[in-house]
Amino acid sequence: MKPWFEKEADIIDFPAPKEKVIKMPSVAEYPDFLTGVKDLHNGLEKGEISQDSHDKLYADLINRFMKKESFETPWFLREAQPIGKSSSSSIPKYLKVVNDILMKDKPQNLKAIIKKKIYDITPDKIDDPITDMAQKINVTVNGEKKTMPVRAILKDPKIFPVTGAKNDSESGPVSGRGDIAEGLLATAIFLRLVKDTDIDDEELLNAVSSLPPYAQPVTKTGKMKDASGKADNVKLTIYLQEKNYATLQDKEILKSDESLTGLVTSAVMFANAQEVELLDNFFFKNRKIDYVDVMASGAKDQKQSKIDVKVFYTDPNGKKQEIDFDFSVKIWGTERVGQSSIITKKELAYLRSFDDGEIDEDVRKDMWGQQRAFFSDFGIDIEQAQYKQEKQMFFDVAEMEDMIEFSYNIAHQELQKKLQGDDNEKTALKNLINGAKKHVIGDSPNAKLLNLGLGKRGKPGKDFDPGYYILEPKRLDRIVDKLDFTSTQPTEPGSLPKINIVDKANPEDKFLEIRLKRGDRYTNYVDLGELFVKLTKRTK
Repeated sequence: MKPWFEKEADIIDFPAPKEKVIKMPSVAEYPDFLTGVKDLHNGLEKGEISQDSHDKLYADLINRFMKKESFETPWFLREAQPIGKSSSSSIPKYLKVVNDILMKDKPQNLKAIIKKKIYDITPDKIDDPITDMAQKINVTVNGEKKTMPVRAILKDPKIFPVTGAKNDSESGPVSGRGDIAEGLLATAIFLRLVKDTDIDDEELLNAVSSLPPYAQPVTKTGKMKDASGKADNVKLTIYLQEKNYATLQDKEILKSDESLTGLVTSAVMFANAQEVELLDNFFFKNRKIDYVDVMASGAKDQKQSKIDVKVFYTDPNGKKQEIDFDFSVKIWGTERVGQSSIITKKELAYLRSFDDGEIDEDVRKDMWGQQRAFFSDFGIDIEQAQYKQEKQMFFDVAEMEDMIEFSYNIAHQELQKKLQGDDNEKTALKNLINGAKKHVIGDSPNAKLLNLGLGKRGKPGKDFDPGYYILEPKRLDRIVDKLDFTSTQPTEPGSLPKINIVDKANPEDKFLEIRLKRGDRYTNYVDLGELFVKLTKRTK
C-alpha cells in the first residue's frame, strides 16, 4: 500500500538530462602525445569540449610530453661528441689522426669541449706520439695557453673520416660504394657494347684499373660495329669524386672487399642480361653511324637529377637522341632513396659556436620553410590554420629535435585525415605516389631503379649475394585504385621523429618511411619499404 500523501501528491519527475554527462579529458591519462592530440581534436569536433578548453588542455599536453631543455646540458652540448667517448676499437684510429695533426710543424685548429663549453683550440706541436686518451696537450684558447686531455677533442667528420657515425648509404671498410657501383656499372655496359659479347668479372676489373687518370669527367672511347659493317663511336663518361674514382681503379681493393667484389659480379650480370643486349641490338640494326655515350653521373648535377647511369646517342644529323635506359642505381642494403636538408652543416655549426645555443627566429623560419616544402612533395600542407598551435610550438620550444617533431606531427595528422577513405583518399594516394617517385627517380617518369646485390634490405655488408633487380615506379600509377594506405607514427622512447606509410590491412607491410636523420646537419630521409619493392619489382 502506498501512503496517503503519495496517493494525493502531484509527483513531478526529476528532469532527465538532454545529453550524457561529458567527462573532461585528463592529460595525465594519455599514454603519449599523439593519443592526446587525437582525443582532444575528436572532442572538439564532436562539441564535447569548447575551443578554450581544447587550447588549455593542449597546452598542458605539450608541457607534459615536451622534452625539457637542460641548462646544464643544452642540445648543442649533448650532440657534441668528444673522441674520448669512442669504442675501444675506434680509439686507435682517432689517436692516429690526432698524432698526424699534432706532429706537424703547424698543427691545424680543432674544436674541444672544456667544462661544458665548446672552444676553438690551436694545439702545440708534439714530438712524441699520443698513446692514451688521458694524455694532456698544450693548446691556445682565446689567446691563452692551457692544457687539456686529448679525449676532449671533438669529432669532426672532415678531420676524422676514419670512424664515427656511418652514413646510411655507406657501410663496411670502403666508403662511397654507391658512386663506385655507378662507375662499375657504366664501365661494364661500355665494355659489353664494345666487345659485342658477354664479359666476365676479370675483364671488368682490368677495364676499370686501366681507365685514364682522374678528371672531371673521365672519358674513354671505343668502337662497335653495326649491321652495315660501319663502326659506331662509343664513349664512356664518368663523373665521380676523386677518392671514389681512386677506389674504382684499385683492382686489389675491388677483389679483397667482399661487398665490392659482389658489386663487380652484379654489374657484370646486368651488362650480360637482356636489358643491355637489347640496347646492343638497337645500335647494331639501325645501320647508322651513331655516337653512343654511356654516362655515370655520381658527382654531376645530383641536386637536379636522380639518374645515375644513362645512355644517349647522336644521330648522323648531329641530333642528340634519348633512349629509355635511365637508371637510378642503389646498392643492396641501402633503403634511402631521397633526402632533404632542414638545416645545413654550416648553419648548425654556426649555432653551436654560441655558448647558449639559442635558435633565433630567422633560423626557425628557414627551417619551417624547408619542412613545408619537403612535405609538400607528398601533397601534405603543414601550413594550415587548424595546426596553428603546433606551428607556434615549432617557434617556441628550445630543443631543435622538438621543433622538427612538431612538423612531423602535423604531417602525420594531415596524412591520416586524407587517407580516411572518402573522396579525397584517391587524390592523397596519387600525391603520395608522386612524392615517392620524385625521391626515387626525380623528374624522369620512365626511369627505373636498379638495385645491385641481393639479400635482406637494411643489412649492408653481411652475406652479400651478387645479383640485381629492377624497380619500375611508374607501375604504381596503374594500381593506385587498388592501394589502401594509412600513416603511422612510431613512438619508441628516445627515437627521432618518423612517419611510416603502411598498408591499412597489414600495418607491418611498409610502403615508405619518412624520418629525421641527425648528424652534422638535420636531414629528412625517405626510405623504401618492402611493400614498395613488391609493388614495383620487375619480374623476369
